[in-house]
Amino acid sequence: MIGVWNNIARIKRELEKRGIPHDNIIKKHQGGNDISWKCEITRDGKYKVSALRYILEDNGQVDIDNFIWIKEIPLKVSCFIWRAKRSRISTMTTPSSRGINLPTTTCCQCNSMEETTDHIPVQCVFAKSVTEWIFNWCNVPLISFQTVHDVLDYASNWGTCPKKKKRLLSICYTILWSIWKVRNK
Repeated sequence: MIGVWNNIARIKRELEKRGIPHDNIIKKHQGGNDISWKCEITRDGKYKVSALRYILEDNGQVDIDNFIWIKEIPLKVSCFIWRAKRSRISTMTTPSSRGINLPTTTCCQCNSMEETTDHIPVQCVFAKSVTEWIFNWCNVPLISFQTVHDVLDYASNWGTCPKKKKRLLSICYTILWSIWKVRNK
């Protein structure tokens, strides 16, 4: 039972960080010796993650840890982008960091630089040309990106229209994912 109380306390803190009063989500009911919890956001009083997610959503986006999860983007793509932003995708340099020596760690697309998490989808000549072509097609000014974080930060802060920001961010997710897929063929 202690684990349940810890989870409730953790959820309460997370809701408070987001400015959502926890009393609007879940309430404690005490009757005699019994303590029960009732969810205020569902008709039947049973807590559902989907109901809380619905409250947290803002224009189809949930921002957790400064990462925007877009519900229209396939989960595998979002997970890849989330990992790439944290430099957690496997590259030719990954085995060497674990003590495994490979004959070469250069990029298989450009054969000029070491293959890193930021090189593959952003710094490689191939990646730059794809990004430049798509940004020109979208009529979006292109700047020089050095990291995956730079690309995502630019897209999420671009323009003033929330719908256009979401579209550009979705396009960037797709660009980065597609470059990764081509690299792995």
